[in-house]
Amino acid sequence: MKNEKKILIGIENEFEGRSLAWVYDFPGCFAYGSNETEALVRVPQALLAYKSWLEGNTGQPWQEDLADFDIRLVEVVKCYSINDQFEPDKTGDREVNAWFHYDWRILTAEEIARALPVLQWAHRDLYELTAGLSPEQLAEQRPGERWSISGILNHVAGAELYYLNR
Repeated sequence: MKNEKKILIGIENEFEGRSLAWVYDFPGCFAYGSNETEALVRVPQALLAYKSWLEGNTGQPWQEDLADFDIRLVEVVKCYSINDQFEPDKTGDREVNAWFHYDWRILTAEEIARALPVLQWAHRDLYELTAGLSPEQLAEQRPGERWSISGILNHVAGAELYYLNR
């Protein structure tokens, strides 16, 4: 197939007990699964939802046509826990997540220009979803979830500061 688009994927295994497929070149596009295979199988649906979300924010097609694509798994990383001395420890309270080789490359000006509005739209959506919640709703701990909504918001803010300082 001549015009086939290669979609590169990095898998993060053992992310909070499940697998996460990150879609390279599509910032913020990912798919969860109970294992690596399930996460990969869910990528096409995640890509189409992502494309629709982008177009809903721009009012026009923004990404190339995804009618014909080939998913390529290029890297697999296993998350692990560490203790206070930064040693691997299954009982440690800090999870070390994936930093793919792909993440080390220098972004082009075009990639930055495309990623910044995506981040802005995601922030706006997050704000719109949470702005009207009461303190009780923000603090509610849901069964099977690691954090409350407030905890998630704090994590997002902390993670952004962490990455901005790198």
